[in-house]
Amino acid sequence: MSTALALRSFNWVSPPGQTIKDLMLMKNISHESLVQNTGLDSETLIKIYSGHIELDKGKIDILSSLLNVSSSFLINRQEEYLKSKNEIIDTETKKWVSTLPVNEMKKYNWITDTKDSTNECLKFFNIKDVFEWKQLSNQLLSGTNFKKSSAFESKSNNIITWIRQGELEASKIGNNNSFRKKEFEENLTEFKKITRIKRPIDFLPELSKCCSEFGVKLVILPTPKKCSISGLARVTNDGSAIIQLSFRYLSDDHFWFTFFHEAAHLIMHSDTKLHIDTDHKEINQIEQEANSYASSILIPYDLEKELPRIKRNARSILEFSAQCNISPGILVGQLQKRELISYSYLNNIKKRYSWDDIQLGINKIII
Repeated sequence: MSTALALRSFNWVSPPGQTIKDLMLMKNISHESLVQNTGLDSETLIKIYSGHIELDKGKIDILSSLLNVSSSFLINRQEEYLKSKNEIIDTETKKWVSTLPVNEMKKYNWITDTKDSTNECLKFFNIKDVFEWKQLSNQLLSGTNFKKSSAFESKSNNIITWIRQGELEASKIGNNNSFRKKEFEENLTEFKKITRIKRPIDFLPELSKCCSEFGVKLVILPTPKKCSISGLARVTNDGSAIIQLSFRYLSDDHFWFTFFHEAAHLIMHSDTKLHIDTDHKEINQIEQEANSYASSILIPYDLEKELPRIKRNARSILEFSAQCNISPGILVGQLQKRELISYSYLNNIKKRYSWDDIQLGINKIII
Protein backbone atom coordinates (compact mmCIF):
# COMPACT_ATOMS: atom_id res chain seq x y z
CA MET A 1 0.00 0.00 0.00
CA SER A 2 1.46 3.38 -0.99
CA THR A 3 1.54 6.26 1.47
CA ALA A 4 -0.95 8.21 -0.65
CA LEU A 5 -3.41 5.33 -0.82
CA ALA A 6 -3.02 4.66 2.87
CA LEU A 7 -3.81 8.29 3.66
CA ARG A 8 -6.83 8.25 1.38
CA SER A 9 -8.11 4.97 2.81
CA PHE A 10 -8.27 6.47 6.30
CA ASN A 11 -9.91 9.70 5.02
CA TRP A 12 -7.15 11.75 6.62
CA VAL A 13 -6.23 13.99 3.68
CA SER A 14 -6.87 13.77 -0.05
CA PRO A 15 -4.15 14.38 -2.66
CA PRO A 16 -4.38 17.35 -5.06
CA GLY A 17 -5.26 14.84 -7.76
CA GLN A 18 -8.67 14.51 -6.12
CA THR A 19 -9.18 18.26 -6.56
CA ILE A 20 -8.21 17.87 -10.22
CA LYS A 21 -10.85 15.15 -10.64
CA ASP A 22 -13.45 17.40 -8.97
CA LEU A 23 -12.57 20.24 -11.36
CA MET A 24 -12.81 17.89 -14.34
CA LEU A 25 -16.29 16.87 -13.24
CA MET A 26 -17.38 20.50 -12.72
CA LYS A 27 -16.04 21.58 -16.10
CA ASN A 28 -17.13 18.43 -17.95
CA ILE A 29 -13.58 17.53 -18.96
CA SER A 30 -13.01 13.84 -19.58
CA HIS A 31 -9.94 11.82 -18.74
CA GLU A 32 -9.41 11.14 -22.46
CA SER A 33 -9.51 14.87 -23.21
CA LEU A 34 -6.91 15.53 -20.55
CA VAL A 35 -4.66 12.85 -22.05
CA GLN A 36 -4.98 14.39 -25.53
CA ASN A 37 -4.33 17.98 -24.45
CA THR A 38 -1.71 17.70 -21.69
CA GLY A 39 0.81 15.41 -23.32
CA LEU A 40 0.62 13.23 -20.20
CA ASP A 41 -0.16 9.57 -20.74
CA SER A 42 -3.17 7.93 -19.13
CA GLU A 43 -1.14 6.00 -16.55
CA THR A 44 0.64 9.16 -15.36
CA LEU A 45 -2.66 11.01 -14.94
CA ILE A 46 -4.17 8.12 -12.97
CA LYS A 47 -1.16 8.22 -10.64
CA ILE A 48 -1.61 11.98 -10.22
CA TYR A 49 -5.28 11.47 -9.27
CA SER A 50 -4.37 8.92 -6.59
CA GLY A 51 -1.36 10.82 -5.25
CA HIS A 52 1.24 8.34 -6.50
CA ILE A 53 2.90 11.15 -8.43
CA GLU A 54 3.39 14.60 -6.92
CA LEU A 55 2.74 17.66 -9.02
CA ASP A 56 5.83 19.54 -10.20
CA LYS A 57 5.77 23.03 -11.73
CA GLY A 58 5.60 21.74 -15.31
CA LYS A 59 2.57 19.56 -14.68
CA ILE A 60 0.90 22.31 -12.63
CA ASP A 61 1.28 24.83 -15.46
CA ILE A 62 -0.22 22.43 -18.01
CA LEU A 63 -3.13 21.35 -15.83
CA SER A 64 -3.98 24.81 -14.51
CA SER A 65 -4.29 26.11 -18.07
CA LEU A 66 -6.60 23.31 -19.20
CA LEU A 67 -8.69 23.40 -16.01
CA ASN A 68 -8.85 27.21 -16.07
CA VAL A 69 -7.51 27.70 -12.55
CA SER A 70 -4.48 29.62 -11.41
CA SER A 71 -1.13 27.85 -11.00
CA SER A 72 -0.93 29.27 -7.48
CA PHE A 73 -4.16 27.46 -6.58
CA LEU A 74 -2.71 24.06 -7.48
CA ILE A 75 0.66 24.94 -5.92
CA ASN A 76 -1.06 25.85 -2.64
CA ARG A 77 -3.15 22.71 -2.83
CA GLN A 78 0.00 20.64 -3.32
CA GLU A 79 1.80 22.33 -0.42
CA GLU A 80 -1.25 21.91 1.83
CA TYR A 81 -1.40 18.23 0.97
CA LEU A 82 2.31 17.63 1.58
CA LYS A 83 2.21 19.46 4.90
CA SER A 84 -0.84 17.51 6.09
CA LYS A 85 0.54 14.23 4.82
CA ASN A 86 3.89 14.73 6.55
CA GLU A 87 2.19 15.69 9.83
CA ILE A 88 0.03 12.57 9.68
CA ILE A 89 2.96 10.34 8.80
CA ASP A 90 5.01 11.81 11.66
CA THR A 91 2.18 11.33 14.16
CA GLU A 92 1.36 7.79 13.04
CA THR A 93 5.01 6.78 12.92
CA LYS A 94 5.55 7.95 16.50
CA LYS A 95 2.49 5.95 17.56
CA TRP A 96 3.94 2.93 15.80
CA VAL A 97 7.31 3.29 17.55
CA SER A 98 5.49 3.31 20.89
CA THR A 99 4.17 -0.20 20.09
CA LEU A 100 7.67 -1.62 19.56
CA PRO A 101 9.91 -3.12 22.28
CA VAL A 102 12.32 -0.18 21.96
CA ASN A 103 13.90 -0.57 25.40
CA GLU A 104 14.89 -4.16 24.71
CA MET A 105 16.01 -3.32 21.17
CA LYS A 106 18.44 -0.86 22.77
CA LYS A 107 19.38 -3.27 25.56
CA TYR A 108 20.31 -5.99 23.05
CA ASN A 109 22.04 -3.43 20.77
CA TRP A 110 19.63 -4.05 17.93
CA ILE A 111 19.32 -0.28 17.56
CA THR A 112 21.44 2.63 18.78
CA ASP A 113 20.49 4.01 22.20
CA THR A 114 19.30 7.53 21.31
CA LYS A 115 16.49 9.72 22.64
CA ASP A 116 14.76 9.83 19.28
CA SER A 117 14.21 6.21 18.35
CA THR A 118 12.02 6.83 15.30
CA ASN A 119 14.77 6.91 12.68
CA GLU A 120 16.54 4.00 14.36
CA CYS A 121 13.39 1.87 14.14
CA LEU A 122 12.78 2.84 10.51
CA LYS A 123 16.37 1.88 9.65
CA PHE A 124 16.04 -1.36 11.60
CA PHE A 125 13.09 -2.47 9.46
CA ASN A 126 14.47 -0.81 6.30
CA ILE A 127 11.27 1.15 5.70
CA LYS A 128 10.45 4.81 5.01
CA ASP A 129 7.37 5.21 7.16
CA VAL A 130 4.68 3.47 9.16
CA PHE A 131 2.63 2.65 6.07
CA GLU A 132 5.42 0.52 4.66
CA TRP A 133 5.46 -1.22 8.04
CA LYS A 134 1.76 -2.04 7.73
CA GLN A 135 2.42 -3.69 4.38
CA LEU A 136 5.48 -5.54 5.67
CA SER A 137 3.79 -6.85 8.82
CA ASN A 138 0.60 -7.88 7.03
CA GLN A 139 2.57 -9.83 4.44
CA LEU A 140 4.67 -11.53 7.10
CA LEU A 141 1.86 -12.59 9.41
CA SER A 142 -0.45 -13.63 6.58
CA GLY A 143 2.25 -16.02 5.35
CA THR A 144 3.05 -17.47 8.75
CA ASN A 145 2.04 -20.64 10.52
CA PHE A 146 1.68 -18.77 13.79
CA LYS A 147 -0.10 -19.31 17.06
CA LYS A 148 -0.01 -17.21 20.20
CA SER A 149 0.97 -18.67 23.53
CA SER A 150 -1.65 -19.61 26.07
CA ALA A 151 0.84 -19.14 28.90
CA PHE A 152 2.23 -15.76 27.88
CA GLU A 153 0.73 -12.76 26.14
CA SER A 154 2.32 -12.16 22.75
CA LYS A 155 2.37 -8.90 20.82
CA SER A 156 2.68 -9.28 17.07
CA ASN A 157 4.96 -6.22 16.73
CA ASN A 158 7.37 -7.71 19.26
CA ILE A 159 7.35 -11.00 17.39
CA ILE A 160 8.02 -9.27 14.07
CA THR A 161 10.88 -7.35 15.70
CA TRP A 162 12.45 -10.62 16.83
CA ILE A 163 12.01 -12.12 13.37
CA ARG A 164 13.61 -9.06 11.76
CA GLN A 165 16.65 -9.19 14.03
CA GLY A 166 16.97 -12.85 13.13
CA GLU A 167 17.06 -11.91 9.46
CA LEU A 168 19.81 -9.38 10.16
CA GLU A 169 21.82 -11.89 12.15
CA ALA A 170 21.38 -14.56 9.47
CA SER A 171 22.64 -12.13 6.81
CA LYS A 172 25.97 -11.94 8.67
CA ILE A 173 26.51 -15.68 8.47
CA GLY A 174 28.86 -16.42 5.60
CA ASN A 175 26.90 -19.40 4.37
CA ASN A 176 25.57 -18.89 0.87
CA ASN A 177 24.70 -22.55 0.37
CA SER A 178 21.21 -23.49 -0.69
CA PHE A 179 19.27 -25.64 1.74
CA ARG A 180 19.93 -29.30 0.95
CA LYS A 181 16.87 -30.86 2.51
CA LYS A 182 17.53 -34.49 1.65
CA GLU A 183 21.09 -34.46 3.02
CA PHE A 184 19.99 -32.49 6.08
CA GLU A 185 17.36 -35.13 6.84
CA GLU A 186 19.77 -38.01 6.23
CA ASN A 187 22.30 -36.56 8.69
CA LEU A 188 19.98 -35.16 11.35
CA THR A 189 20.33 -38.17 13.63
CA GLU A 190 24.06 -37.41 13.85
CA PHE A 191 23.23 -34.03 15.40
CA LYS A 192 22.05 -35.84 18.55
CA LYS A 193 25.59 -36.39 19.78
CA ILE A 194 25.98 -32.61 20.11
CA THR A 195 23.24 -32.64 22.76
CA ARG A 196 25.62 -34.45 25.11
CA ILE A 197 28.13 -31.58 25.03
CA LYS A 198 27.58 -29.73 28.29
CA ARG A 199 28.47 -26.08 27.67
CA PRO A 200 26.94 -23.65 25.13
CA ILE A 201 30.42 -22.30 24.40
CA ASP A 202 31.22 -25.75 23.03
CA PHE A 203 27.95 -27.05 21.56
CA LEU A 204 26.60 -23.90 19.86
CA PRO A 205 29.58 -23.48 17.48
CA GLU A 206 29.46 -27.20 16.69
CA LEU A 207 25.71 -27.10 16.02
CA SER A 208 26.08 -24.02 13.81
CA LYS A 209 28.86 -25.69 11.83
CA CYS A 210 26.82 -28.85 11.27
CA CYS A 211 23.77 -26.83 10.16
CA SER A 212 25.85 -24.70 7.82
CA GLU A 213 27.07 -27.76 5.92
CA PHE A 214 23.52 -28.28 4.65
CA GLY A 215 22.59 -24.65 3.96
CA VAL A 216 20.92 -23.96 7.32
CA LYS A 217 21.78 -20.77 9.22
CA LEU A 218 21.48 -21.08 13.00
CA VAL A 219 20.45 -17.92 14.87
CA ILE A 220 20.17 -17.67 18.67
CA LEU A 221 18.40 -14.57 19.98
CA PRO A 222 16.68 -13.58 23.23
CA THR A 223 13.10 -12.44 22.79
CA PRO A 224 11.63 -9.10 23.87
CA LYS A 225 8.96 -9.11 26.55
CA LYS A 226 5.52 -10.28 25.44
CA CYS A 227 7.08 -12.39 22.69
CA SER A 228 6.49 -15.98 23.71
CA ILE A 229 8.45 -17.58 20.90
CA SER A 230 10.56 -20.70 21.23
CA GLY A 231 11.75 -20.88 17.64
CA LEU A 232 11.05 -20.49 13.96
CA ALA A 233 11.99 -22.18 10.72
CA ARG A 234 11.93 -20.78 7.21
CA VAL A 235 13.47 -21.10 3.77
CA THR A 236 14.52 -17.67 2.50
CA ASN A 237 14.31 -16.21 -0.98
CA ASP A 238 18.00 -16.97 -1.62
CA GLY A 239 17.35 -20.67 -1.06
CA SER A 240 19.07 -20.98 2.31
CA ALA A 241 17.21 -21.95 5.46
CA ILE A 242 17.07 -20.38 8.93
CA ILE A 243 16.47 -22.01 12.29
CA GLN A 244 16.04 -19.24 14.88
CA LEU A 245 15.89 -20.17 18.56
CA SER A 246 15.20 -18.09 21.65
CA PHE A 247 16.62 -20.45 24.31
CA ARG A 248 13.38 -19.57 26.07
CA TYR A 249 13.56 -21.72 29.20
CA LEU A 250 17.36 -21.84 29.48
CA SER A 251 17.31 -25.64 29.79
CA ASP A 252 18.77 -28.36 27.58
CA ASP A 253 15.56 -30.36 27.14
CA HIS A 254 13.54 -27.44 25.83
CA PHE A 255 16.34 -26.03 23.66
CA TRP A 256 17.10 -29.30 21.93
CA PHE A 257 13.51 -30.40 21.41
CA THR A 258 12.80 -27.00 19.86
CA PHE A 259 15.81 -27.34 17.57
CA PHE A 260 14.70 -30.74 16.28
CA HIS A 261 11.11 -29.50 16.02
CA GLU A 262 12.23 -26.61 13.78
CA ALA A 263 14.43 -28.99 11.80
CA ALA A 264 11.31 -31.12 11.26
CA HIS A 265 9.48 -28.09 9.83
CA LEU A 266 12.31 -27.55 7.33
CA ILE A 267 12.20 -31.19 6.29
CA MET A 268 8.42 -31.69 6.24
CA HIS A 269 6.91 -28.24 5.66
CA SER A 270 9.54 -26.02 4.03
CA ASP A 271 7.42 -25.54 0.91
CA THR A 272 4.57 -23.87 2.79
CA LYS A 273 5.38 -20.86 4.97
CA LEU A 274 7.32 -19.38 7.86
CA HIS A 275 6.76 -21.49 10.98
CA ILE A 276 6.76 -19.80 14.38
CA ASP A 277 6.48 -21.95 17.48
CA THR A 278 5.27 -20.93 20.92
CA ASP A 279 3.99 -22.67 24.04
CA HIS A 280 0.41 -22.94 22.80
CA LYS A 281 -1.28 -26.17 23.90
CA GLU A 282 -3.77 -26.46 21.05
CA ILE A 283 -1.57 -28.23 18.49
CA ASN A 284 -2.62 -28.34 14.85
CA GLN A 285 -1.71 -31.10 12.42
CA ILE A 286 1.50 -29.44 11.20
CA GLU A 287 2.74 -28.93 14.76
CA GLN A 288 1.84 -32.49 15.70
CA GLU A 289 3.81 -33.77 12.70
CA ALA A 290 6.85 -31.72 13.74
CA ASN A 291 6.55 -32.89 17.35
CA SER A 292 6.32 -36.53 16.31
CA TYR A 293 9.26 -36.22 13.95
CA ALA A 294 11.43 -34.56 16.62
CA SER A 295 10.48 -37.20 19.18
CA SER A 296 11.30 -40.04 16.77
CA ILE A 297 14.74 -38.56 16.09
CA LEU A 298 15.54 -38.13 19.77
CA ILE A 299 14.18 -41.52 20.86
CA PRO A 300 14.00 -44.05 18.01
CA TYR A 301 11.05 -46.40 17.83
CA ASP A 302 13.00 -49.47 18.95
CA LEU A 303 13.95 -47.66 22.17
CA GLU A 304 10.70 -45.74 22.63
CA LYS A 305 8.83 -48.90 23.60
CA GLU A 306 11.23 -49.28 26.55
CA LEU A 307 10.36 -45.89 28.05
CA PRO A 308 7.58 -47.10 30.39
CA ARG A 309 9.97 -49.66 31.89
CA ILE A 310 12.82 -47.26 32.73
CA LYS A 311 13.48 -47.05 36.46
CA ARG A 312 12.77 -43.56 37.75
CA ASN A 313 16.24 -42.80 39.10
CA ALA A 314 19.28 -40.87 37.93
CA ARG A 315 21.39 -43.92 37.10
CA SER A 316 18.75 -45.44 34.81
CA ILE A 317 18.18 -42.09 33.12
CA LEU A 318 21.91 -41.67 32.45
CA GLU A 319 22.22 -45.20 31.04
CA PHE A 320 19.17 -44.98 28.79
CA SER A 321 20.03 -41.49 27.50
CA ALA A 322 23.46 -42.85 26.51
CA GLN A 323 21.70 -45.58 24.49
CA CYS A 324 19.68 -42.87 22.72
CA ASN A 325 22.82 -40.73 22.28
CA ILE A 326 21.05 -37.71 23.81
CA SER A 327 21.60 -35.64 26.94
CA PRO A 328 19.95 -37.01 30.11
CA GLY A 329 17.96 -33.77 30.40
CA ILE A 330 16.27 -34.42 27.04
CA LEU A 331 15.20 -37.86 28.24
CA VAL A 332 13.71 -36.37 31.41
CA GLY A 333 11.83 -33.82 29.30
CA GLN A 334 10.48 -36.56 27.03
CA LEU A 335 9.32 -38.65 29.99
CA GLN A 336 7.53 -35.60 31.36
CA LYS A 337 5.91 -34.78 27.99
CA ARG A 338 4.65 -38.33 27.68
CA GLU A 339 3.28 -38.13 31.25
CA LEU A 340 5.45 -41.03 32.37
CA ILE A 341 6.77 -38.89 35.22
CA SER A 342 5.51 -35.65 36.72
CA TYR A 343 6.86 -32.29 35.59
CA SER A 344 8.33 -31.74 39.05
CA TYR A 345 10.37 -34.96 39.05
CA LEU A 346 14.07 -35.40 38.11
CA ASN A 347 14.44 -31.80 36.99
CA ASN A 348 17.84 -31.68 38.69
CA ILE A 349 19.15 -33.84 35.83
CA LYS A 350 18.40 -31.16 33.25
CA LYS A 351 21.17 -28.75 32.32
CA ARG A 352 20.43 -25.10 33.13
CA TYR A 353 22.11 -22.16 31.45
CA SER A 354 22.45 -18.41 31.89
CA TRP A 355 22.43 -15.90 29.06
CA ASP A 356 26.06 -15.14 29.87
CA ASP A 357 26.87 -18.81 29.13
CA ILE A 358 24.82 -18.74 25.94
CA GLN A 359 26.36 -15.47 24.74
CA LEU A 360 29.84 -16.98 25.05
CA GLY A 361 28.69 -19.75 22.73
CA ILE A 362 27.14 -17.30 20.28
CA ASN A 363 30.34 -15.27 20.23
CA LYS A 364 32.34 -18.38 19.36
CA ILE A 365 30.24 -19.19 16.30
CA ILE A 366 32.36 -18.48 13.22
CA ILE A 367 30.56 -15.98 11.02
